[in-house]
Amino acid sequence: MSKTEIDKFAARIKAYGKKVASSKKKSEDFLYKIGVTTKDGELSINYKNLCTPPDRV
Repeated sequence: MSKTEIDKFAARIKAYGKKVASSKKKSEDFLYKIGVTTKDGELSINYKNLCTPPDRV
C-alpha cells in the first residue's frame, strides 16, 4: 500500500470509529457484531476470562 492509500484507509477507520462511538446503541451493536458481547450485552465466552486468570474467577 502506498502512503496515500494508508492515509485514506486510516481516515475511513477513524470516521467509522466516530460513527460507532456516537451512541450507546451503536457501540453495543458493534461489539455484538464482532463477537465481543452476546445479545444480552454480556461478554462472550472468548472474552470473559481475558484479563482474569481462570483460577481466580
